[in-house]
Amino acid sequence: MKYRRAARIWRANIPEKKLKDVDACEVGNLEALFDISPQEQSIKNLLWNPLGDTTFLSVGEKNVNMHDLTTLQSILTVEPSVSKEPLFSGRWSPHHFATLFAATQATSVLCWDSRSSSSQVFCIADAHMQAVRTVDFNPNKPYSLATGGDDGCIKFWDTRSCNEPLKILEQHTHWVWSVRYNHFHDQLLLSSGSDSKVCLHNVTSLSSDLFSHVESSESGEDALQCTRKELFEDRIIKVYEDHEDSVYATEWSSADPWVFASLSFDGRFVVNHVPSEVKYKILL
Repeated sequence: MKYRRAARIWRANIPEKKLKDVDACEVGNLEALFDISPQEQSIKNLLWNPLGDTTFLSVGEKNVNMHDLTTLQSILTVEPSVSKEPLFSGRWSPHHFATLFAATQATSVLCWDSRSSSSQVFCIADAHMQAVRTVDFNPNKPYSLATGGDDGCIKFWDTRSCNEPLKILEQHTHWVWSVRYNHFHDQLLLSSGSDSKVCLHNVTSLSSDLFSHVESSESGEDALQCTRKELFEDRIIKVYEDHEDSVYATEWSSADPWVFASLSFDGRFVVNHVPSEVKYKILL
């Protein structure tokens, strides 16, 4: 018997005065709002609209659906036009008024515009040699995204020209399950994989912060030049080895740009932070 994964949207009925006190929030005080349980496919992801709280996407094996919480109805359905391989994951772009969203399918990445479901905006065919597990849009650069795959690679792309990746990182020795840009400092990138590692990368050369570093390095102060040069170099900042199993998810905090969390197959949930010396070099 084949099991299919479903999804449910909940509302936490927490009084506003208690929102500031996490300990006072009771997990049991939840209201089920919306069930997504298609008969012929499993749900892979639920993705909130990055610019609002009334719409979300459900990524299934066969299609992507946009849902409206105010009407509790599906308002848009898109599906791959060529291949019938199952979709695996997705991501909503914060740019262009949040009208674009992408999904991974086999070795490719597909993108649609919610204003017109008739055709794809772009397709990165054969983005990886093996299956693409994850995708994320750069929050500060509209045409930039990163992907991770079963080949252990992280690749960076310009969606205006998808023939070749801009850069390839090979820090993982097994499947890459998650890549996530920092919401504010897009030179910081998190990745995790089946090798039990969480990697914090510095990819300044492809970030929106590139030119600010170039200008600062012309100040003539030796100490500042040394610091800026170190920041300008693409490198692995730190490898976190707190997990003993495959790390399926990493996410940055929405409240603190220097805090992030990771979740592994064995249920271990770990919260970490960007090293202080890196934080202050970026800020100063």
